[in-house]
Amino acid sequence: MRKFTSFNPLKRAFIVCLLLSTALISAYAFQGPPPPAPGHHGGKPLHHLTTTKDSLTPRDTTHFGDVTIELKHDSDSIRLDSDFVCDGNFHLKKGVLNLNHHKLKIHGNCLADSGTIKCDSLSSIEVIGNDSTIKLRFGHGRQHLGKLKIHDCDTTVIEGDLVVTDSVELVGGVLDISTAAFDPQGPFTMLNTFLAGNGKSTFNYHGNTKPDTLRFVSGKDSLGILKIDHSKFPLVFGTNVRICDSLCLDSAKILINKGILTLDKKCVLKGFNRTNYVITGDSGSLQRTVPGNGKELEFPIGTVKHYAPAFITQVKGADTSEYKVNVVYGVLTNGLTGDSLNLRPLIKNTWHVTCSADSFRITLKLKAPKELATLGFNPKKCFISHYEKHRWDSIPPTVADTLTDATAITLTRTGIQTLSPFTIMSASAPTSLSSLQENKVMVYPNPATDFVTFSAATTGSKLTLMDITGRIQRNLTLSSDNSTVNVSDLPAGLYLYKIVSNGKITTTGKLAVKK
Repeated sequence: MRKFTSFNPLKRAFIVCLLLSTALISAYAFQGPPPPAPGHHGGKPLHHLTTTKDSLTPRDTTHFGDVTIELKHDSDSIRLDSDFVCDGNFHLKKGVLNLNHHKLKIHGNCLADSGTIKCDSLSSIEVIGNDSTIKLRFGHGRQHLGKLKIHDCDTTVIEGDLVVTDSVELVGGVLDISTAAFDPQGPFTMLNTFLAGNGKSTFNYHGNTKPDTLRFVSGKDSLGILKIDHSKFPLVFGTNVRICDSLCLDSAKILINKGILTLDKKCVLKGFNRTNYVITGDSGSLQRTVPGNGKELEFPIGTVKHYAPAFITQVKGADTSEYKVNVVYGVLTNGLTGDSLNLRPLIKNTWHVTCSADSFRITLKLKAPKELATLGFNPKKCFISHYEKHRWDSIPPTVADTLTDATAITLTRTGIQTLSPFTIMSASAPTSLSSLQENKVMVYPNPATDFVTFSAATTGSKLTLMDITGRIQRNLTLSSDNSTVNVSDLPAGLYLYKIVSNGKITTTGKLAVKK
C-alpha cells in the first residue's frame, strides 16, 4: 500500500481559500449585508454633486452625498424638480436655490456663502444636523416656507425675512435670528432649544396652538421688534428678554413665567389694553426706564385673569432710572410672605416695585378691577397701602377715581421714597395685627375635631369659614353668644374665619381642624 503523503503547497492554499470563501458567504447570508458606509445609500455609492445647471433632476436615486451648488452669478437660479435629499454636506456657494414647491432634506452640514434660498408655502426644509452649525440664507423680500424642521443642530443661523406658514419644529441647539425677521404662523415647537437675537431681530408670532416656553441664550436675549397677532394663548418667556424697538400685542398676552421683560427707553408699546397685557406671574417682572421729567410711565401688567397696571412718575430733575414691577393675586401679612389677608376689606392684588437707583421720589398710581374687592371694601374711601417696617401702613384716605372706568378702582399715592409691596385697602380696614385682636371672640377647641364653639359673638352675626385657598366652607348666622359649629366633615388643615356684625368685620382668625 502506498503511504499517504501531504498536499503540496499549491493545493493546500487552494483549499484554505475555498473554505474561507464559503465561511464569508454563509456569514453574509445569515447576518445580512453591512450597513451603508458614509457616502452610501442602500449599499450603493451616493452621487457627490457639484453643479452649475439651472435645475436638479434626480435620475436613479433621490439621495445624494455631498452637494455643492456654485453658479456663475449670485442672481443665477437653480430649481428643484422633485424632493431632494442630501445625506452629506450641503454647500450653497453662489446663486439662488428655488425649492419650487418641493422638500429639501439634509443629513449633515448646511452652509451658505453668498447663495440664497427661494421658497414658497408648499415647500419645506428639514435638517438633521448631527450637532453641526448650519446657515440658511433666504432671498430678498419676505420668503414663505411651508414647514421648517431642524433637529440636533448645535446652532442654526437664519438670515433674511422668513414666514413659516405651517409649522416649526426645533429639537436641540440654538436658533439664531440675529439677522432675520422670523415669522412662524402655525404651531411652534421648541424642545431643548434656545433662541438667540440682538437689537435688530424681528420676531412675529401668530400662534393658534399653545406654544412652548421660549428661552433665550444669555447675552443674546434681545429683540428689535416683538409682535404677537391674534394668539389664543399667551406667549410664554422663561428667561430674560429685552425689546429695543417696539412691542406690539394684537388680541394676545405675554406671560413672563421666569425672568425680566425689559423695554428699552425708546421702545414703543402698541396694542395694550385691558385684554392685551403682560402677565408677570409669581417670578417674572416688567422693567422700564422712567424719565426724570415728571412724566407718567405705564407698566401694562396683570395677573392671568385681571388687568392691573401700575403707573410711575419721578419728580422733575431726577435721573432716569429703571423700575421693575410685578403683580400677583392675593395679599399676605408680611408683604410677600405669611398668611392671607383676604379677610380684610381690600383689593386682592399685591404690586411689588423695585428701582435701580439708591434714592428716588415717585408718585405711584395703581388700577385694579372692582371684582377683586373683598367683603366690606369701600371704593370711595380707600388708599394705597405700603408694606414697610414690618406692617401694612395707612395714610389719610383718598377718593378713588372711578370716572375713567366704571369697573375699576384707580388710586394715587405721592412722595414714595422706599419700595416694597403695595396693595389697595379700604379706609375702614384695620391696618395692624393688634387692632384685629380687639374684638376677637373665643374659639374653642382650637384645633377642633368635630365641633367648635364661638363664644361671646353677638347674636345674628355672620360667620364665614374658608380654606386657605379662599373657598367658603361655612357661611351661616350665629344664633347666640355661644354658637357651636359642626366641622367633622372638613378635611384636616388650616382654615380662616371672619365674623361680620352690623355690616362690619369684628373678628378674624385661624382655625385648625385635625383628625
